[in-house]
Amino acid sequence: MDETRNNNENVNVQQPEGLTGQVNNQAQQTVQDIVGEAVNQPTAEEQEKSRLRQILTKPRIRSDTEAPLITEAPLINNTIKNMEVIESNRFSIFPSGWMDEAEERVKPRQKPQQTQTIGWTYEYIKSERARWATEMLRAISGRSRDEKRDFKILHFEYATFSGIFSYRNARSLVERTPFLTIDIDDLSGTDEARRLRDKLVGDRRVETALCFVSPSGCGVKWIVELPVWARDLPFREQFEQVRRYVGFNYGYDADKSGSDVCRACFLPWDGECYVNEKYVEQFKSQKNYERD
Repeated sequence: MDETRNNNENVNVQQPEGLTGQVNNQAQQTVQDIVGEAVNQPTAEEQEKSRLRQILTKPRIRSDTEAPLITEAPLINNTIKNMEVIESNRFSIFPSGWMDEAEERVKPRQKPQQTQTIGWTYEYIKSERARWATEMLRAISGRSRDEKRDFKILHFEYATFSGIFSYRNARSLVERTPFLTIDIDDLSGTDEARRLRDKLVGDRRVETALCFVSPSGCGVKWIVELPVWARDLPFREQFEQVRRYVGFNYGYDADKSGSDVCRACFLPWDGECYVNEKYVEQFKSQKNYERD
């Protein structure tokens, strides 16, 4: 029996020629594929940002109970190129507050209700949707600052022009836009605000995306588009450069709170709101694209 066992142990199993090399090559290729997938796999943070971006950039369908936009421009040029520009320049829109059954003021949620573009915002501001609230706020100009602030919170939607947010704080920034909001307050009245608005949009050294009189009528909101060379700078540095520019060239001190990337900007009614024409063309293309 021992002799039989020894004979069995000495038997050499012959592998087919080339099989060992094929097995080794396949194993090596499998390891390389696994390592490659691991290297190319997005991080958890990148996956979450991608998920949020897909959710937040979905077009919002207006319900039949909402006031329609007044300005219905004709549709032109349905191109994917224009759509890519629009998507990269979207920002968050947040809801206004409301009164509950006990007539207590309820602050708006800090979560956005949709993302939109400069073209959409222009049509919103020119339409009748915020006209009643704007005129009422200006009619109570003699009330306290707190009362006027509460009125704005209850009746005005607002935008964060500098980016898309999953929640309105700097940590929840999903994607930046090239836009900055310059807020100039405490003017003598609507006439001065309109004159300043017209001066700002005529500036040839700074590109204006949108410009309108503030809800109170005593200020101007100037939405500027940063030049390409400035877009990699820290946000506060971007803001300070434009703020100092306004002070030096126009003699007005812009509100420093605009240095917060998630700064809210209330959307009022302004029938003479200015918009950069290129964003009107893009918005027309967007409506044509969504309709098709």
